[in-house]
Amino acid sequence: MAGLRGQRLTGVTYYTLPVLIDDDTYQPEEWDYGDWHEPCMGVELATDTGQLYSAIWNSSFTQYHLEIFTRPISEFIRIAEDGPAPAPMATHPRWAPLIGEPISHADLCWFRDFDPGLHVPAAVRMTVGAHTIWIASGRSEPAGTPSFYNLTDDIMVVFTADIAQRKGIPEPMTCP
Repeated sequence: MAGLRGQRLTGVTYYTLPVLIDDDTYQPEEWDYGDWHEPCMGVELATDTGQLYSAIWNSSFTQYHLEIFTRPISEFIRIAEDGPAPAPMATHPRWAPLIGEPISHADLCWFRDFDPGLHVPAAVRMTVGAHTIWIASGRSEPAGTPSFYNLTDDIMVVFTADIAQRKGIPEPMTCP
């Protein structure tokens, strides 16, 4: 996470699951709920240094949690005709003001005692320009409502402190 600090965002791409709407046609799953997005499979951040940061759910620590890698998301998820579809976000109203802005803070939020003695990464909190966003392992239930499940096999982006608090995203801390 320390590598993100000081860099400027040049792009954001969501990887969404397609939904079969008839025999031959897929369309991206709904993901835009205003104050939060649920791109599902992952988020890829591009920076002015050319570095890519991939946020995906993973199972290195336990069943579901968030992990950040400094490699393309295509190394972690299979991109196919009916697989996750990339959705560039640089011009989306929530992301457009952040493109070109420096990342002043990037911290991990950990769930303590998920299992006795086990701490798992739940979210990234980033401050970009004057905005704070969270990329978390979680989803709303039912889709599009402010009731949330944490630590699921989905990725969610949260744009307001109110939603982050209602979601139960913990404050950033260092892992003991």
